[in-house]
Amino acid sequence: MSQHSAFPAPSSTDSVSLIRHVLTFFETVLTVSFQQPGKLQRGRPETVPVPHLLLVCLLAVLRKTFSPTEVWRTLLLEQVGSFAPLIDLSRQAVRQRLIALGLAPFSQVLQQIQQRLGERGSRISALSLAAFAPRVVALDEWKLSAVARLCDEVAHLPAESSSLVVGKLAALFDLRKQQWVQIQFLSDAFSQSVVPSLLIVELLPKASLILADLGYFGFAWFRALGEMGYHWVSRLKSSCS
Repeated sequence: MSQHSAFPAPSSTDSVSLIRHVLTFFETVLTVSFQQPGKLQRGRPETVPVPHLLLVCLLAVLRKTFSPTEVWRTLLLEQVGSFAPLIDLSRQAVRQRLIALGLAPFSQVLQQIQQRLGERGSRISALSLAAFAPRVVALDEWKLSAVARLCDEVAHLPAESSSLVVGKLAALFDLRKQQWVQIQFLSDAFSQSVVPSLLIVELLPKASLILADLGYFGFAWFRALGEMGYHWVSRLKSSCS
């Protein structure tokens, strides 16, 4: 695909059409990001090309069915974008490929997508308030779901054990651009420290406005944001009224 290929609007608002629309855009980004023209690789060719694997991972996320098994089934049975099914592929091979791939390609794709969306031109923001702020963002975090007790190390743990929660995600969302700014994985799902939150906002322009829910309510957090030169808006806890 051409790097400058058009991104046509979906013909309908149904979920199948929307997913196809998103996959078309993502395949364009992936093909450009991971193509290596004129470079010959030694050894056996890749069983699953990186763009194909990442596109299938995206499709599984959109369907809310992401798992190594689901990725394997999709690679085996479905044509995704311009990629044909891979009929001679084992589930173990896909699992090992995902582990070897790591997180770096996903981060690279996210950066490329943000850049491409920015190149499409700035839209008129529906947010007319807070004109003083160079950026208006929402900050939130959520715990990841507990992992299944399939391994010997965790099989003996009760289903409600906190040890099954491997971490949480913290994310910044730009309300004007309607784009994610940053998503950060935190290994301690139960930490109440404000330090990780400060690290995720520290690259924002000074005087940006940060909106956060009650989970971030705390005077140490408010004071730190003020000292860093940011504005903030928070809901008020009933105990402070």
